[in-house]
Amino acid sequence: MKRTLTLLIIVLGLLSCNNTSHDHSENKLSNKYGENVNQQPDNSITQSEILETDNSVIETPEKSVIYFSDSLYSKLKLHFEEISINSFQKYVKMYEPACALDSNGFIKGKGIIFSRYCKDICESYLTDQYSHATLMLPSGFDAGIMGLLFSPSCRQFIVYSSYDGPDFMNFYEDRAEIVGFTVTRDQGLNAIKPSFEYNTSDWSIDSIIWIDENNLALKLYNGNRNSESMNLKYSYFKTSLTAHRNYLNELLLDEGR
Repeated sequence: MKRTLTLLIIVLGLLSCNNTSHDHSENKLSNKYGENVNQQPDNSITQSEILETDNSVIETPEKSVIYFSDSLYSKLKLHFEEISINSFQKYVKMYEPACALDSNGFIKGKGIIFSRYCKDICESYLTDQYSHATLMLPSGFDAGIMGLLFSPSCRQFIVYSSYDGPDFMNFYEDRAEIVGFTVTRDQGLNAIKPSFEYNTSDWSIDSIIWIDENNLALKLYNGNRNSESMNLKYSYFKTSLTAHRNYLNELLLDEGR
């Protein structure tokens, strides 16, 4: 009887060892990363925690955004000449930039991404694909810029913003603004130089088109878009950037363009 009991204990011990070995082999097979789970501590980081850790160290736009100082922009005083709606539409049809634009609306191959982000207010950025630095495009209005438009040669571009509520004086100093930039031969944000700025409290912008390197055509209005009847009356003008042209010529001359 004693011998039988001893044999039974030995058999049960062998069965227990086999089960333990089987459990370990299952754990090892279930680990798709090929790691030995027997050597992995109980407090190891999970895959989701790794992702969270990675995300927490990604640099946010606020840490890398570049702003051009207002002092770098020439303050233009533009003079406007009224034109017909037919002339404006002709300029729209004739407009064709010399450069190819990529899917985000900037010059293809320049190494710059144009993007827009809205939360409470809207902001627009140019991001350098090489350095990952980001340039904030200026706008004095919560709605952000309305458009980015290259000159026919693609050596310049403008961004423009506008507000058309009757209470604009309660929130803003101006009703519309146009900001100009030059584009050099460099790549990425090194190619972008601040150029000029124009502000007005007389009217709002519906749209702008380049006529040539020196002139813009504008579709403007001075009504308010808040009324029940959205019957805005538009006027059409052209204006010259000749006062700014001397600066541009000097910049391009330095580059041999």
